[in-house]
Formats: sequence, C-alpha cells, structure tokens
Amino acid sequence: MAVIRHAEKDDYNEIYRLELYLNNYCANINPGLFEIKSEINEDDKTDKGNCFVIKHENQIIGFFDAYVMSTMDEDGSISNCRFIVETFVVEEKYQNMKFGKKLFSFLEEHARRRGCEKIVLKTLNEERMVKFYQRMGMSIDYFNLGKKIEPINKMREYRRCQWEKEYQVI
Repeated sequence: MAVIRHAEKDDYNEIYRLELYLNNYCANINPGLFEIKSEINEDDKTDKGNCFVIKHENQIIGFFDAYVMSTMDEDGSISNCRFIVETFVVEEKYQNMKFGKKLFSFLEEHARRRGCEKIVLKTLNEERMVKFYQRMGMSIDYFNLGKKIEPINKMREYRRCQWEKEYQVI
C-alpha cells in the first residue's frame, strides 16, 4: 500500500536520489539538455508546503514539488491561480503500477484545495511521458524552443513542452 505525505527534512536524501534519477533519464533522452545539479538546497524541497512524497514498503518511490502562482487584480481579488509543478517523478521500477496515477490524483486534489484553476507542468516531449500526462487529462498548451548557451551562473534547466489541465474550482 502506498502512502502520500508532505516531504520532511529526513526525506532529503531520497528526494535528491530521485531528482538525480530524473535528470539522468532526461539527459539520456536528449544529451546536453540537462545538467545534474551538484547541490540542491534541502530547504527548497521541504519547506514549500507543496512537496509531497509517495512511499511504498517504507521507501520513497516518487515525489512532486510545486508552487502556486496567481495574479492579483486591481480590486484586490486573486485570479488565474495556477499550480506550477516543478518536478514529478516515480522511480522507474515502480512505473506502470498505478503509483504515478495515485500521486498525480493527489497532486490534482491538492491543487484544487489550494484554489488553483489550472495545473501547469513542463516536461520533455518523450513518448512515455506524453502518454502518461495525456492519461491524466493533461493537454499540450505550447512548445518551448531552446538554445544551448554558455551560462554566467551554472544553474541550467531546459524543458521541452508545457502541459496544462484546467478544471472548475470547487
């Protein structure tokens, strides 16, 4: 049985392991597009309130990390509330076992509870990823084009396409 819960500081090493797995996977699909981050701030993953892990048999097998972005209108009301997913990963040996679906369903419900109208997620245009997100009700909103350049700072991250899912706020 899988359990989904907020990430905690003690989860950092497992989250980092899964991020390295995802970065390596993406680099194998499109070499040079991703660079593995040598340092990830532990607080970045555990203090946002939107980082959740999925555990199976006492092991973290996946997680998502997201944040809420919205617009404040002139009258002070909030609109265009989006749940921006920075990372969504399930370890390969646990894929096709409904863990990704369970984690995504949780993500969607969490976004709804936060008052969001849309989920936005960027990913590579890779067949397995595309099919998974389409099964989750996502559709491609637009494609980004990228150009590899020499950075001033060493933090690089490129994505290929952006997915969105709109729904009614309850």
